Amino acid sequence: LKIQKQIVQRIFADTRLSHQDVPVLALLSTKLRANLWYEIYAPRLMSEPVLMMCDGVDDLLLGDMCSSDTVMMQSVGPGHISFNRNTNLDRAFYIVGGKVHYTGAMALVSATVG
Repeated sequence: LKIQKQIVQRIFADTRLSHQDVPVLALLSTKLRANLWYEIYAPRLMSEPVLMMCDGVDDLLLGDMCSSDTVMMQSVGPGHISFNRNTNLDRAFYIVGGKVHYTGAMALVSATVG
C-alpha cells in the first residue's frame, strides 16, 4: 500500500510528515480517515501494557482514541520545550524517538526534546 510505504519512509526520516502537511486527507470520508489513523497509531499504542489491558476490556477503546483528536503525532526539533511548571496540560506525551531532558528544579520544570 502506497500510504504505508510513505508512512514508514517518513517515520525514519529526520523531518516527519504530519497530517497537516497532507491537506488531501481532509477529503477522505470520516470512516476511511478513522481507519487510516487506527492503522498508524494503534500498533504503537498497543505496545503499552496499560492500553493493551484497557483495550481488552473495551474493544472499541483504541479505535475511538485513534479516530478522534485524542491521539496526534507531533514532531519537534532540538530545544523544543513541551511543557513548563504550573502549565495546565490537556494531553499526555508519548516519546517515540529522540532524547528528552527533564528538569524538575523548584523554579523550573520543563521537558526539552533534542
